[in-house]
Amino acid sequence: VSALLALGLLMLGIELMHGGSDQFHDVSLLKEVFVDFGRWQGSALLIGIVLALVSQSAATVSVLAIALIGAQLISFDQAMLTVYGAGIGSSLGTGFLALRIRGVARQIAAFEVIIKLLAIGVLLPLYGIESYGSVPLLGAAIQRMTADVGQQVALVYIACQVATVAAQILIGEPIQPFLDRFSPPQQQESLMRPRYLYDQAVDDPETAVTLVDREQA
Repeated sequence: VSALLALGLLMLGIELMHGGSDQFHDVSLLKEVFVDFGRWQGSALLIGIVLALVSQSAATVSVLAIALIGAQLISFDQAMLTVYGAGIGSSLGTGFLALRIRGVARQIAAFEVIIKLLAIGVLLPLYGIESYGSVPLLGAAIQRMTADVGQQVALVYIACQVATVAAQILIGEPIQPFLDRFSPPQQQESLMRPRYLYDQAVDDPETAVTLVDREQA
């Protein structure tokens, strides 16, 4: 649900930022900042990390990247790295939150950090191969799909979400023992877990009723 909401906000941001991106041309400070940072390609990644840590939202940073590329202040490669950096910054923000919680909640936060970093850890090397090895990969495919720069950045953001979901599917079950050791469930959480009921019990109503009786005994 949260991913769909973020995607909806991103699409809304595309329309809003397209209309207002021209105003960035009049902000000389922004021009100077991005011209200076543009001399180092990795600066866009760093900017994305910092902005996501501040805003606590990778989608918000992606919308900003759409506005900046629409104003021709950054290139597609810089926008791509900004979105990747936003993914890293968002996961780091979740990691800082995990330091203050315990039990299952901490497991969930840690799992989110791991799958996000794993997704970006796959996409970043692909960017490096494409950028420095001149091998057409994700960036080239996106640019072939649409000439609209705003939609290109949106597709990069979607690629990050897809990679995150793929990571979740791949490591979801194998990583659970590690999460249990990393942050064992608290006593009240253990007491709240059913002792006899399990998800597949709904397929056999008679068995499910028996298990419910045992839980309540």
